[in-house]
Amino acid sequence: MLTSGELTHPQGGKALPKLLGGAAVDPEADRLSVLATWVTSPTNPFFAKAQVNRIWLHLMGRGLVDPNDDFRTSNPPSNPAMLDALVREFTNSGTRAKPLIRLILNSATYQRSSTATGFGTGDDKHFAKAVTHPLQAEQLLDALSGALGTPVKFPNTPVGMRAGEMAAAPQTGRGRSNMGMRFLKVFGKPDRLLTCECERSEDPGVLQALQLMTGPLLNELLEAEDNRIGRGLAAGIKPNAMLDDLYLASVCRFPTDAERTALLKHIIASREPRRAWEDVAWGLVNSKEFLLRR
Repeated sequence: MLTSGELTHPQGGKALPKLLGGAAVDPEADRLSVLATWVTSPTNPFFAKAQVNRIWLHLMGRGLVDPNDDFRTSNPPSNPAMLDALVREFTNSGTRAKPLIRLILNSATYQRSSTATGFGTGDDKHFAKAVTHPLQAEQLLDALSGALGTPVKFPNTPVGMRAGEMAAAPQTGRGRSNMGMRFLKVFGKPDRLLTCECERSEDPGVLQALQLMTGPLLNELLEAEDNRIGRGLAAGIKPNAMLDDLYLASVCRFPTDAERTALLKHIIASREPRRAWEDVAWGLVNSKEFLLRR
């Protein structure tokens, strides 16, 4: 890190670096570290609010201040008292994200259903119900990999690396190892060239629908010999247990009686059990229950 490179003031002399508020920076100090310390200081009221609001946005689907980067007096938070309380918790924990996330996840607000009744039916602003929103690109790809029981391969990365661990959307290219990259790009993973949530695109489109219906990546995950289906068939797992395993891995519940009856009938009637199980898995990962956070 450079410790020199001051600008020359037009009226003469060097313009030494200073932080907002007039605090001078030691010319020999690591300036990035000084800036980071100043930004995250407990005396900076803006950092904690921005971080808390961003965490709330990612967990709840909508920030207490919305748009989440638009902090101004004419755009107040939907619940100022709650934002202030969460900021205190965040600051008291040393600006650590995990305690704040744990607090929100254990709240009745986070655990509400997306299907509200009574006076809260149409109230998204005050979180009377859960906000339904699609999984982000990385979340969706990791969920597909987990549900079907096979890792997605990315070029020049360790085996088993999850999409959520990749800093930015890698460049797309040809070859089977680039299918995961193309999937992430289609579903809006940003290049992280801007410090704004607006860089991520989550608008649905035809390309996203095609990726989930007939896309090469999903087909490869479904047809992999050693995926969840392949391992279950090789181990001789009974159809009922196999169905339970697919449901728990994809939508985190057991099938209803009606679902179980219809799907087992489809499996038993098929001349190619493997293909029939792939049909079941395809239907699960294309369901709204799998694709949406609700």
